Amino acid sequence: YKTVLYRIGENVDFNPFEKFNKLWYKERRESLSGHSEPGRLSESAFREDRLARLTRDAIEKELITVSRAADILGISLDEMRGRIKQWIA
Repeated sequence: YKTVLYRIGENVDFNPFEKFNKLWYKERRESLSGHSEPGRLSESAFREDRLARLTRDAIEKELITVSRAADILGISLDEMRGRIKQWIA
């Protein structure tokens, strides 16, 4: 969980660790101090998300077409259109 919160913290204007700790304590009535995560996530676990985010940014800035975005992500044009609909929703 620490790795994921760290990655979130790189892209938001609040401390995700503090928010998570408060929610955890509210639900479980126990502190997270002394807990450790079972295993670290590798950098490759985040690469696909980064590519998708960069592709979305390029589409929104009209730097690439929807069909080019589908090619970059290795998905069909219909799947790409479905993703775009999810962004709007």
